This record gives sequence, C-alpha cells and structure tokens, in this order.
Amino acid sequence: MPVKYHRAGGGMDFALKLRQGQFIDKINDKLWGYIIADSNQKATIVGSTLSFKKFDFAERNYDINFNEKLLTLQKNRLIRKINDNTENFINKDSLKQKYLQQVNHAIGNITTVKEFAQVHHTLEQINTSVERAAKELKTSTINSLDVNAQTKFVDVFKYIDAHKDKLTSEEHQFLLRMVSRFGTFLERDWNLMYQARYNEISNNVNTRVLGNQVNQINKILTNMRELIQSRNGENYFKDFSSDSQNKYRVNNYSVDSNITKDDMNRQQIVLGINKGQVTSLVSLYKKRINRFENWGLRTNEALNAKLASVKVRYRWANQDYERELVRSKEGVYWFDERQYHDDNKYHSGGGVKFVVTFKKGHILDHENDMAWGYVISDSKNKITDVGANIGFGKYDFRSNQLDATFNNNAVQIVKEDLQNYITKHQGTLLDKGGDVNHFTESLNAINTNGSNTEVIAQLSQLGRAINTAINKSVNQSNVIVIPTNKQHIGTYAKGLKDVYFISAQSLNTNPINSLNPDGSLDIQPKGYFFYKVKATDKLATGNKFNLQIKTKSVAEQTRFEYAFIGADNKYISKNLMIPKVEDGLYQLNNILVPKGTNAIMLRLDNRNGNSDVAIQNISLIAHEALTNEASRNNLIVVPPSQQHIANFAKSIKDSYFSSYQAKNSSPNNSFDKDGSLTIAPSGYFFYNLNTINDLAPGKQFKIQVITAHNADKSKVEYRFTKGENNEKLPIISVQKDAQGNFVSDNITVPENAKTLALRIDNRQGSEEFKILGVNVFPVQV
Repeated sequence: MPVKYHRAGGGMDFALKLRQGQFIDKINDKLWGYIIADSNQKATIVGSTLSFKKFDFAERNYDINFNEKLLTLQKNRLIRKINDNTENFINKDSLKQKYLQQVNHAIGNITTVKEFAQVHHTLEQINTSVERAAKELKTSTINSLDVNAQTKFVDVFKYIDAHKDKLTSEEHQFLLRMVSRFGTFLERDWNLMYQARYNEISNNVNTRVLGNQVNQINKILTNMRELIQSRNGENYFKDFSSDSQNKYRVNNYSVDSNITKDDMNRQQIVLGINKGQVTSLVSLYKKRINRFENWGLRTNEALNAKLASVKVRYRWANQDYERELVRSKEGVYWFDERQYHDDNKYHSGGGVKFVVTFKKGHILDHENDMAWGYVISDSKNKITDVGANIGFGKYDFRSNQLDATFNNNAVQIVKEDLQNYITKHQGTLLDKGGDVNHFTESLNAINTNGSNTEVIAQLSQLGRAINTAINKSVNQSNVIVIPTNKQHIGTYAKGLKDVYFISAQSLNTNPINSLNPDGSLDIQPKGYFFYKVKATDKLATGNKFNLQIKTKSVAEQTRFEYAFIGADNKYISKNLMIPKVEDGLYQLNNILVPKGTNAIMLRLDNRNGNSDVAIQNISLIAHEALTNEASRNNLIVVPPSQQHIANFAKSIKDSYFSSYQAKNSSPNNSFDKDGSLTIAPSGYFFYNLNTINDLAPGKQFKIQVITAHNADKSKVEYRFTKGENNEKLPIISVQKDAQGNFVSDNITVPENAKTLALRIDNRQGSEEFKILGVNVFPVQV
C-alpha cells in the first residue's frame, strides 16, 4: 500500500463466493485466517509476528444457517418463476399448484451437506420442468396473411417461417412442401426451403408469384392458423391438398385398458393410432407415387416428467418392429417412416402403438397430464394423389377408469418396492435392529386407502428417510474416498490417512484425477478410472464386500471390472466383470476376498467406448455384517475367478493346502466367487489340509458346511493322517444342525497329525448337493 502506517494492527474482511449448488461442510471444509505483522525497516519497534487461526463453521450453527439461506433463496426464486409463468402454462392454476406442491415436498428436515445438495438438485429439476412447461406448444392466435395473385411464394414461405415457434418442425416442413406444390418448385428444392435458403433455389425465386393458385394457398394458410388455434383441443384433422375428398381417411385414437408392466415392474400404457388405408394408383414419370406417414405422440411437460421411455410398435412388410423414440424440443416423440424404411409405400394410412413406460412413484393426474396422437400423411413426391393431411387427437386417461387402476397399482408397487428395499439392505447397510424394525413399522402404518397423491407423498417421504439411513451407512462403509471439493484424490486420501487407499489412475475424466462431491464423474472415450485399495481391516482375507456402480449413461464397449492382486503386485485373478442388474445399476454382493490378496483393483474402463460414460457414484462396501468369524478365518482356499483350486493354492503359496480331489462338482475343480459350489449325484469334493500353525496338533478348529439343499444320502466327514507313514485314522461324520447345515465344533487336532481330510460326499445321493460355503477355521482362544 502506498500509505505509510506508523502502527501495528488493524482489520480486513475477505468475501468468499461459493459456486452455485455448493454448500458449507463443517467437517471437511477448512479455512484459516493468517496475519503477518512486520516493519518495512530493519527496526520493528512494536514487534514482528505471524499468527493464524482456524475458523469454526459450526460455531452458532453458522453452516446450517448459511446453507438454509442458500436453499431459501433458490426456493423463493423458483416460486416467483412459477407465479410469473402461470399464464404460459397449458393448465394455468392447476399446474401452478402442482409445481408449488412439488417445491414444498422437496424441502424437509435437512441438516447434512449431502441432504442440502440433494434438495438443491431436486429444485433444479423442478425449475427445468417449469421452464419447459412455460415454453411448450399451446393454443394461440396469429395474424393472417393477405395474399393475391401478385403475392410472391417466398413471402408465403417466410410467413410460415415467422411462426415456427408455434409449430413442430415436422409441421413446418409439411407446410413448406404443400405451398411449393402449387408453384414451379421441385422436390430437390425442399431441403433448401427447410433451412430458409430460398435464394439458392434459383435466380428467379424471388419473382415467382401465386397467380391462379391463390385459393389453394389461402386454404393452406387458413388450415395452418386453425392448427395453431386448436393446438390443445380434443381433435383436429385437415387435408391441405386439392385431391378428391373421398380418397383419404380420418384418424382414430385409442387407449388400451390393459395396463402392463416391464421387467423392472414399471407400469406401461399403450396408446394407439389407426388411419384407414387408401392405395395410390397414379404414376409419375412411369413411377408410382411414394407415400409416408409421420406418427407422433405429443406429451405435455407435466406428463413427460413421469415417463421413463416411449417406444413405438408397428408392422412393416409383414414384420413386427419396436423402437425407442426420442422427444423433440417441441415435445413430440416422432416416428418417421422415412427414417427407418427405404422401400416404397404406395398407400396412405396404417397404424402404430406407442408403449409409454412410467417411472415408479408417479400417478396419473387427468387434470394436468396430457397426451395427443399425431399423424402427418404425405407423399415423397410433388404429387400427393390420396391427400396430404395433419391430424391429432387427445387421449382420455379416464376411459374404462384407466387412471384409477393405474394409480392403485402405482401405490402398491411403491409399497412393495420399499419393503423389498428394506429387506435387501437388512444386516448390510441398515443396522440389524432399530432401523429395520422402525422402517417396517412405518411402512405398515401408511393407510393405502386414502388419496393416492397423499399416499405416494408419504411413501416417497419414507423412501427418502430410508435412503438417508442407507447413505449414512454407505458413507461409513464405503472405502472409496470422495474429495469434498474435487481435490486430487490421492492427495486427499493421504491427508485423511485413509487405511485402504493405495492409488488411483485416470485418463480423460471429468473431474481430472478426482470425483465430484456427490461421488460422480464422467469418463470420455479412450478414458478410464482405476482405483486400488489395500486388502486390510474390513477388506482383509476372508472378509466379504459389495460393489455397486450407478450410472446415467454407459457406452456400448464400457467395462466395469475388479481384480485381486497378490504379492509383488501380481494379479491372482483375471479382471472380473461387475454385471448390470438393472438400468443404470451394476452390482455384485458378497464377494469373498481370497487368500493371498494384498490389494483389490476397481476398473471403470471406457478406452474402447464411443461416447461419454456418466457415473453417478461408486461404492465398495466393507461392512462387518457382510462376513463372520468362519469366513474371516477360513483355511480353505477359494479362488476369485474359478481357477483350479490346486493351481491357485500353489500360486499364492498357501501353507495349509495339501491336495484336492473332486468329481461332478460345479464350478469344475473350484468354488464360485462367493465360496459356493454344487455337487451332482455320484460326485464328491475332498480337500486335504496340512496340520500346521493354527491347525497344529493340540489346536482346536471348527467345520461348517453351509447348505442350500442336500440329498438324503449326501454327507460330510473328516479324518486325520498321522505319523511318518501317514497312518489313516477313522472317518468321523459331521452332524447336521437344525438348519440342515453340517457343523462340528471344537475339534482337537490329535498328536502327530500330518493332514486333515475334509470329505463332502454325494456319491450315494440322488439329488444335487448345493453348498453355500465350506469353512474350516481355528477356534480363537
């Protein structure tokens, strides 16, 4: 500073501006204030000091108050936007109340940074929906264009262009084609017209006038204005050609009363369109007129927010097809026959069915949820012959009480899913006691006979509470380090002194060498994300873990894999696939950490992909509830990728393994990755261990063979050999317990014992012997 100060001390304020959508995390966000007080001269007079102090974001609940203020600002801005756009909504006050209700449901009792971020994301989604609803096609009135014989065709084209925002792109192109058919334009000019490149059509394009075609052009423009004015009506049909009126057919729209479900238990409604067929017999240049239909399903924003997908089913050339459709910016799922079929079609008409799949947790609101079927029937040639028309019809979801049936189903599906969700996470992510009982009781207490809207809201609220409990457990059990602010993942993990982290490698990822605060990342083509963890503590040999990868989008050649690494950084397994269990979810549970494992490698590989991969989060769950004493201390070798047991035992230099024999067992000469196997009739599984260390003479051990199903004559036995001559001691049977498992406790290894032979024998059995786990483990004294 240019001003000279003759005293020490003073003060300064720093203004920190957070990026949009970021909240203060009192645990991981750290900030220090520094002061260096010194003199510009050699003499300091009043001292020379350096000091700093860490700011406490939790003081007087500063973090919560700050985060709540950010959300309140976002909420108030959104409410203002909803109120300001009410006149632009199709259903005005009804849709306004719906959006305001969604905003209020999004705001709840939130305290953690993750919960603040989730609510922020929900409000952003509502904001996007409001903006789309305000801009979607709706009924409106436009000024007419006065035309006469001297009006130029180009001016008519430009009039149509001026109202593109009130038309779908397909309607816009259809209208340009129709006007051009009454002039001297050719089919090759159409693409230039679609792009408003009229001057490139010909040198005299700006001098061509309507002449004696005024009435036909007036008819087209009148029909266009009526189309825009009728946009949200029940029904519309106009033919724009000069063909004979009896040569085309109007359209029929139907709602199938039979509600179906897909393989993910999501409800599906089938909406049909049919148009009577009329064959064109006219020839042009010795070629018949080639027709096409453009079939569409228009959904308003209120309905579309509830949809998972829209597919079209149809028949072409005696073959059935089903294709998934993409919604256009005007809100229509179009199926254009020209896009998929090059062969000729010499008739107008036909039919399609739109299969509409709904996301779970949504109900049909016949006041606000709207859909229309569209048909544009036209010719690929300048001559149309059997008409050129646009028609649409509104679907009635109340027909045959479809909405009531759908909504009752929706409630039951959500309730069943929540119950399955609780059961699925019992003992792993939810605790074994209070949480499970509490959530089950809360679910059973919800009265499903009330208003479907209120019941769904209650179930959704309970679902959020369950997810909060699960997320809390995931955060505690997930060994993947997630930086709070996209810091380098290695540096961040070392700063935390994380016991599991070894290394992370990535290429062509966003963020670079990190994850987003919510655990997400994008992997571009030729990119990858590899994460290596130490097999220690809850991931030590014999423990089990779960892997879960949630995605928004995945390229065709993307691979999600894991592998086990042993001593000297050598792989003791091949790269093992993490399977897709449902859309957007790749998961494996109860993976056993095999003997000889020093590290586990998680591989998200998009090097052969042709598009971006959007990862929502990655979880490697290590949890006490996933394993037990028998699994942790098991002396039996379980190969990670079904390698031959003997070969794998030798590769990891397992000191207990002696020899092995098996017949008619599956996997062949191995275990499955979770330690299970199946022995067919006339088969057996014999495993011999050296009696050393924890299995030395005088030590005690247990045998557990956990079964899913065993035949009447299947049996489990053991015997010892002892002395220099390997004398075989008597075979001893392992008895079944009340659950049907074979268990022997506190077996003492005899003096001079050399080996222990475990014998699982189904040679006399008539059925498969299905085994979930084979454990020989020392008694911990």
